[in-house]
Amino acid sequence: MNKYIKLLTGLVVTGTLWSCSKDSEPEPWLQSWPVITLEGDEVEYAEIGSDYTLPGFKATNTITGQDASDRVIVSIYDNINSRYVDDISTASAGMYTVYYDAVASEVTTDPGVSKTRSVFVYNPQVTTDIAGDYSVDVNASYRYRISSGENKTFAEVASDNKNDISEGINVSISQIAPSLYEINDLLGGLVEYVYGYGPNNPSFNFKDHAYLYLDTENNITLLTASFGYTPWNGKYNVTSLTDAEYDPQTGSISYKATINGFILTIVLN
Repeated sequence: MNKYIKLLTGLVVTGTLWSCSKDSEPEPWLQSWPVITLEGDEVEYAEIGSDYTLPGFKATNTITGQDASDRVIVSIYDNINSRYVDDISTASAGMYTVYYDAVASEVTTDPGVSKTRSVFVYNPQVTTDIAGDYSVDVNASYRYRISSGENKTFAEVASDNKNDISEGINVSISQIAPSLYEINDLLGGLVEYVYGYGPNNPSFNFKDHAYLYLDTENNITLLTASFGYTPWNGKYNVTSLTDAEYDPQTGSISYKATINGFILTIVLN
């Protein structure tokens, strides 16, 4: 009888010791997955010329509850100039993405959690608002082929591709902050409607989404553009915008957009 009691006692003690060992020494992947909390807002706005200070953040060890901010790497990306920078500049209109990336623990360098913040630098002196829905003037908008010098209206290009655009092409512009705008298709429906890829492929986005800056003289500057779906390796991204302006008398917007091999002259009414 004593033999069985000793055996059971040994098993209980062993199990207890094993349990304590596992609790006191968690596996490396459990040791520290910091949770990041951003101070301020996920989308921040800074006036041109202001002394803007990026809000801080806190990171907490989910196991111990201790501060883990020292294991968070902060990176600032300048979306307009496509590069990482040391700080946010308010010298001119801009767009920045701030990345907060945490390292999982002291033992492993596997990525932990991450968060992002967007910062828009705007001009409060611009009071004109160009937000709204616009119709593309297909007879005043042109596609110029640089290699051959061929220049055709959007209506002619659509006809060549046997696409019916009689119902019109619409483009939407929304305001992010005074002077800063978001346009849903800088190409004026070229790929989606004139070429006809959009109606035939409803699951894809063939629009060149872009951010624009409007100055006090109603001139428009391209901040950044991003093609929604890139079956052509992004060759339809707009690389520059020239002669871009808003006409307050007519309420129209016109610009020339350069893409790979083409210059588009687009008129929005």
